[in-house]
Amino acid sequence: MEEAFSGTSRIIDLSERKLRVKIKPGIKDGEILRIKNQGTKTPNKGDLLLKVSIKIDPKFERKENDIYTDVPVSVYVAVLGGKTKVDTLGGSVNINIPKGIAGGKVLRLKGLGFPDYKNSTIKGDLYARINITVPQNLSAEETELFRKLAEMRKEPIPA
Repeated sequence: MEEAFSGTSRIIDLSERKLRVKIKPGIKDGEILRIKNQGTKTPNKGDLLLKVSIKIDPKFERKENDIYTDVPVSVYVAVLGGKTKVDTLGGSVNINIPKGIAGGKVLRLKGLGFPDYKNSTIKGDLYARINITVPQNLSAEETELFRKLAEMRKEPIPA
């Protein structure tokens, strides 16, 4: 998927010869590349057709030129706001998490999606779905602090 994002080249072994094929950024899974005059070894060579297959990256979901990814955010950052790191196909970036963000909220990162295959100056967006992580293995003191917070907010407290 990273190579489809940034572009790549491949050497195709056609048994009688090898051919280097350049693939532009933004190619989609299932797209057909037409390589002119590189088909069969007949006097009137035809075109070589190659079907592109892109390996799925489990961290990212592609919809056209937009990318969707899940971003874990601690309960503390979700409540207080702050920064968190988001992995993109072009590297990672830090984003601001607004104070009080809800789990499932989607933040749009403009221009961090796939480049358009026909016009690489046009880029899709990256959508970061917020997944709030709950702290595990709390100490007795931490549990008590959470109970006090729940009482202050008049939230029901389990027995």
